Amino acid sequence: MSANPKPPHPPMRVLGMFLVILAVALVGVGVLISGGSQDNAAAPAPATSAPALTTSPEATTPAPPSTTTPEPATTTPPPSTTPLATPASSQVGVQVLNNTTTRGLADRAAQQLRGAGWDVAKVGNYPGGIVPSTVVYFRPGTDEQAAATRLAGTLGASAQPRPSGFATFGDGLIVVLASDYDG
Repeated sequence: MSANPKPPHPPMRVLGMFLVILAVALVGVGVLISGGSQDNAAAPAPATSAPALTTSPEATTPAPPSTTTPEPATTTPPPSTTPLATPASSQVGVQVLNNTTTRGLADRAAQQLRGAGWDVAKVGNYPGGIVPSTVVYFRPGTDEQAAATRLAGTLGASAQPRPSGFATFGDGLIVVLASDYDG
């Protein structure tokens, strides 16, 4: 009775296990190299109803809803080469918001406005959408309109009534700097 002993591991089974281990190792290396799975890379960012306002340390103003669109200009004065106009006898507060990719633009504009006597209360970024040109927003029916017209004239901007989404900004003028502002 001479029987052939069975090998402890049939050659095909060993080869199959080796190929499975090799495939798992290659997939693991691929994930490490790519930095994660494709599901994480393709996941959309969560949507928010209103963007947060990024501000400098002294500013704490919330951003208006991103669905707000500016109303048409009521006053579009030509750019001026004269120094910044001084504010009216009644001091109107000003908020300066950067809507460009130029870092520090709102801070530089705020310094210029303060130097000319304007009461700059807040400085920050306006992430509520792209504003095509620099604008000074005012509350209609207040003394802000005359001040906005003067300030807009010296900035080479337009003065416009505030859109309804700007109610959270409080009193005062809101200057939104766009790429046409050269400081």
